[in-house]
Amino acid sequence: MSGTRVALLAAVALLAAGCRPASTTASPAATPARAVELVAAALTPLAEEVTAHGTLAADDDVDLGFEYSGTLASLPVDLGSQVTAGDTLATLDTTDAELQVRVAEAAVRQARARLGLSPEGDGDDIDPEQTPQVRQAQATRTETRLALARMQELTQQNLMADANLESARAAHEVAESRLAGAYNDVRDHMVTLAQRRVEVDVARRRIAQSRLLAPFTGVVAARLLSAPEYVRAGDAVLTLLRTDPLRLRLRIPERDAARLAVGQRVRFTAEGIAGEHTGLVQRLSPRIDVETRTLLIEATVSNEKGILRPGLFARTAVEIGQATPRVTLPRSAVVAFAGVEKVFVVEGDATSERLVKTGRRLDESIEIVEGLTAGTQVVREPEGLVSGQRVIVER
Repeated sequence: MSGTRVALLAAVALLAAGCRPASTTASPAATPARAVELVAAALTPLAEEVTAHGTLAADDDVDLGFEYSGTLASLPVDLGSQVTAGDTLATLDTTDAELQVRVAEAAVRQARARLGLSPEGDGDDIDPEQTPQVRQAQATRTETRLALARMQELTQQNLMADANLESARAAHEVAESRLAGAYNDVRDHMVTLAQRRVEVDVARRRIAQSRLLAPFTGVVAARLLSAPEYVRAGDAVLTLLRTDPLRLRLRIPERDAARLAVGQRVRFTAEGIAGEHTGLVQRLSPRIDVETRTLLIEATVSNEKGILRPGLFARTAVEIGQATPRVTLPRSAVVAFAGVEKVFVVEGDATSERLVKTGRRLDESIEIVEGLTAGTQVVREPEGLVSGQRVIVER
């Protein structure tokens, strides 16, 4: 009985094995041929680069306030507001300033009247000889001079006592002093008039300065007060940033510092912003930081479209030295998966993969550091291909 059971089980196993369906997985060579286009690895002049991390900063970052104290009347902008140079950002109440202008203008009219000018006129040029004070003092001096001359003549003829001559001489000296005093008074009034004119200008300037104007085109980064708060002179009302261009601040290792120069090209990618951006080295620090052993440099970056923001982290490469030919391919020709990068070449009518090591990413191409020589033809768009797959090369 035992031997019969063993024989039956063996027969069932053989039958099951004979009825199992064949595998459905086809080999790469058995799949239908795929049409592909080839592209040759090219030699592209590329400069040597120094890589570093950096931060984008605003070209200008200023806190704006008023020169005079007052009550904030309006603040029409807020966080994120785009403003143009000359736009009104805030205003102060001008009631007190307008009263000061009226007081100063009244003082000007008073000073003009003292000089014998029309109170409402604008021209302050005056000849001291023509002022009432001086003309009156000149007339008195002329009168006393004539009287003194007569007294001297009569005294010589013994027709007048010496005491009368001394009185006439004293009167003439008093008249001379009064004329000099009149000239001094006129000069004093002229100085006072000029001072009153300045007071008018200061009062009017206070009205003009009651409007806070944007000094440049930029973006409001912070609004620090609200109407109708009282503002002291110099208090920050808002913060304004100039975001075009931007400054890219980098710290370059000491060993590469001597090779940096103004005008060198900087390529970078910003965290969270798609694409690669460029700038030019504009400023270099005059010293090496002794703690980090790095050199601080700044590059100017155009931000006309406003997609970059101050404070963004950037991965950068500064192009230094002379450009040398490097092997490059279109980005679409390189397949990357799990940290492995490869391209596909065509051998006969089938594909064969080659592992490569890539370098810098350019606008539309990528540098091939290892694994490929210039002129080698690879599949332009190998997405989905596997090694050994049959292909038809399109011409």
